[in-house]
Amino acid sequence: MVQTQPVQVHIPFKKLASELDAIIEARINPEIYLDGDYLANADTLVLDEIRKRLDEYNLRVTMHGPYMGTSPGSPDEQRRISTVEVYRTALRAAAHLRPVNIVLHAGYNEDRYNGDIDWWLHQSMKTWGEVVKEAEDIGVTIAAENIFEKNPFPLRTLSETVGSPRFGICIDTGHLNIFSEIPLEEWFVSIAEHVKEVHIHDNNGSSDEHLPIGEGNIDFTTLFKALKENSPEALLTIEPHGDDAIRRGLKAIHEFL
Repeated sequence: MVQTQPVQVHIPFKKLASELDAIIEARINPEIYLDGDYLANADTLVLDEIRKRLDEYNLRVTMHGPYMGTSPGSPDEQRRISTVEVYRTALRAAAHLRPVNIVLHAGYNEDRYNGDIDWWLHQSMKTWGEVVKEAEDIGVTIAAENIFEKNPFPLRTLSETVGSPRFGICIDTGHLNIFSEIPLEEWFVSIAEHVKEVHIHDNNGSSDEHLPIGEGNIDFTTLFKALKENSPEALLTIEPHGDDAIRRGLKAIHEFL
């Protein structure tokens, strides 16, 4: 299936590298996921060549950094420092891939922090102060993604406190459907000016199934209306898992664009 919609498609780096010709032929704009294992030994010449090939076909690139084990606002200082190193390594790769956005996880969990947003924010700012400066230097925008957040207040506060045009929020629709305690559309109203990207995938509200639109119970008609009214410039990325699910996801999102 040829992609005709101006959306990104989440693709792990190994798959992108091995199927680059097919991805280019399908006119897919990739959101390249680089995990920690690859980044530890990333071949910058390979990254440069991939970016060159994608540029030749005017394909837009975004990037998703590592998330396993990361915690930018961790009360454990060693874990926070290790997160900084992971994020900085991801940004070094971004300097070669030159994505519009790089998605990194914000890491707030109300239960883990006993609702103490101030402590999480204090620790987070030590991390983002370093990382955002590096993003500004290379010209990439960080989009901090929600996971366990029950409402948009922590992420809005974080984005306002960072106060950089190179920092904003990535709203993940699947995570909202599982963890949010307020209607999905209220997120877009609350943090409209901070939303840089939206991850589009469906589920049935109990697990992170990464289904195409329409195969779970998310009300995407209402969600896309709220998105259009509040954050119309946000980049859209579909995140269904598997080749067939990607085809179904591209077909399904076309109805809303």
